[in-house]
Amino acid sequence: MRSPFLYLVPAALLLLAGCTTPLRFAVDAINNPSQPMGRSYVILPGDPDVAVNDLRFQEAARYAEAALAGHGFFRVGDPEQADMVITLDAAVGEPQSVTRSESRPMYIETGGYYRQVTRPVRGRDGQITYVTSTIWSPPRNHYVGSYEATDTVLVYEKRFSLTAFSNGAGQVERLPQLWSVVVLNRDTNSDMRQYLPLMAAVASDYIDSNTGRQVVVSMKADDPRVQVLRESVSGSPRSEG
Repeated sequence: MRSPFLYLVPAALLLLAGCTTPLRFAVDAINNPSQPMGRSYVILPGDPDVAVNDLRFQEAARYAEAALAGHGFFRVGDPEQADMVITLDAAVGEPQSVTRSESRPMYIETGGYYRQVTRPVRGRDGQITYVTSTIWSPPRNHYVGSYEATDTVLVYEKRFSLTAFSNGAGQVERLPQLWSVVVLNRDTNSDMRQYLPLMAAVASDYIDSNTGRQVVVSMKADDPRVQVLRESVSGSPRSEG
């Protein structure tokens, strides 16, 4: 699924220098309420080329586990004991060149000259004399309008996707689907690890729900939900079983 919108704000500045600036995410969630669902699960890579013991997958899986715990789901090590099989896809795509147009202010510089100023000065004898001095008036910038500027930038699509299947015999893709949530972000930042806590927190709000369409949501890097996930992951690391 491709995102229909571009987020062209420099995300590195948002995450590192402006925690109060929200980031935007596209979310598409769907569920199957008629299918019975348990609470225990095992988590597997959604990409068949990614191994379960891949370190980046394991890190993303810990954030997914923390997000799922808020809904009463718990992870088990033995697939035979799991009610669900959940696949996780957390990755960043290849850079894409896009064109951005925006209105920018235009200024002109005026001033920068010397001028004569005469001031009254009272002497020790009480008499007032007038003294003339030369002072410098610095240049000033004046707004004169705006212009349209076009830039070409590289953007990266980041994806965090969870899909739950009812556990049973056979290949995962043939098992009955229970629910699926896909979170996308597209901007100039390619560091998926920075986005994992945010995207997992966004996904958590839509697990086992149906948005009816793709919706756009905002979340700040210092959102309390993000902090809870970070603390959960750093406080209880898990190994793959």
